[in-house]
Amino acid sequence: MDPRLREYLRDLTEKEIEDLKAKYKKHVKSTRDGFLNTRIKRMFLHITNWESKISDREIYDYFYEIRERTKSAIIDMQILCDVLSEKQLQTIFGTKEYKPKAEDLYPIMEVLNSLITERYYQGSKKKLEKIQKEREWRKLILEDVTVRGLLWYYNSGILQTSLNRRLIQDSMETIQILSSGVVKLSPDSVKVD
Repeated sequence: MDPRLREYLRDLTEKEIEDLKAKYKKHVKSTRDGFLNTRIKRMFLHITNWESKISDREIYDYFYEIRERTKSAIIDMQILCDVLSEKQLQTIFGTKEYKPKAEDLYPIMEVLNSLITERYYQGSKKKLEKIQKEREWRKLILEDVTVRGLLWYYNSGILQTSLNRRLIQDSMETIQILSSGVVKLSPDSVKVD
């Protein structure tokens, strides 16, 4: 890999690259693009090589555009969540693409899994500490997702006993205190639809 790309892309092992190619094989062949076109998907998955005569400025501009388009796509997805019917949302986020098996994840969980899955690295203690520090921001996202999920259960009517509700409250507080040191959300502070 071009060393200039290391600032923007993970340094993947050959096995990780092959696993990603297999995971996204069907998507890469799709004639319908998402916000990444087929050429870009192929470059990210190491199916196609990056251009060797690309300048530092072109690399920066390229990844700037990817970041901005991703932010915009996330907001577009938020708009869809705010305006689509439950049936449409279920079709997008709650329908497994393959034959439903226990180990298959829902599409939205595939996204979250790619974002928060812990990849294990071997190497010096110093390198591992650096990687953990770089990933600290993920902990706060996972805290928010987990607490909001528990809050949804708390307010959904599924929990029938005060013991169940107390367990959820205690779990929410514990996760927030251990993760960020601050209890930002509690059943008393937010009512979930």
